Amino acid sequence: MGELGAPGAEYIDPDKLKVYTDIINRMVKKYDVDKEEIFVGFGDIPPSDPACLVYIQLTNCFMNEYFRKGMKPDGRWVCWNYLREEITKDPSLKGTYNLREGIQYRP
Repeated sequence: MGELGAPGAEYIDPDKLKVYTDIINRMVKKYDVDKEEIFVGFGDIPPSDPACLVYIQLTNCFMNEYFRKGMKPDGRWVCWNYLREEITKDPSLKGTYNLREGIQYRP
């Protein structure tokens, strides 16, 4: 029940939501997607919903990030946490991934 004794939205203290909003805002910048395309959950498997391009799996002590290959609704899921970083001087590779080798490139 809502605060007025009728069904409806329930008030949640903004300070309690700050952790989630911070995570979502970081993912918006990192993957360049809208907030509505990011799902947060506790399941081990990302959702099959095509509207979901980024999935954040939360547990009691860590967070896994999954994104769809090519940021397309039909792209396969890739776990960002298991991509190893490789330093490159080639500016065209900055921020790209070699998914076959499990590499993310950074300058």
